[in-house]
Amino acid sequence: MGLSSGSLDQIWIAGSDLAGAANIARGTLPFNDKFMEWLNTAEDGLKLLVDLAKFVLETISVFCVLFGVVKTGQLAIKFSQFQYDEFLFIELRIRFGVWLALALEFQLGADILATTVAPTEETLIRLGVIALIRTFLNYFLNKELEKEFDFKKNHVE
Repeated sequence: MGLSSGSLDQIWIAGSDLAGAANIARGTLPFNDKFMEWLNTAEDGLKLLVDLAKFVLETISVFCVLFGVVKTGQLAIKFSQFQYDEFLFIELRIRFGVWLALALEFQLGADILATTVAPTEETLIRLGVIALIRTFLNYFLNKELEKEFDFKKNHVE
């Protein structure tokens, strides 16, 4: 004996989860409209919060790059007093590279937040591609920084 979807309207079991599930599926619970209104308000609030957090992370990323440019420029001016030395150039690259790596981390965080609110297939694919590119950039930047740091460390000792 099977039940058709239309026969759920005829079933009434006092205190049963089956009756409650049928009412939820049909959307006939008395609090459904108020709950959905609250849920939509909460979702709008979450979207606003995520947009704000994304903006903050992207702004921090921009400031990391700008601050890195300023600090590296200051160091370059300081080093300009000396005769060209490969170690000074490596020091400049390390200093700026650290700021770029930090900026990439903040950008990746912003991209992840952007997809948490509206994860469509397109946004997830875009996040995957962006995350992959930024992860590779960050990985190779860190490898380069480690190599230059080790080179500097081994030649200074």
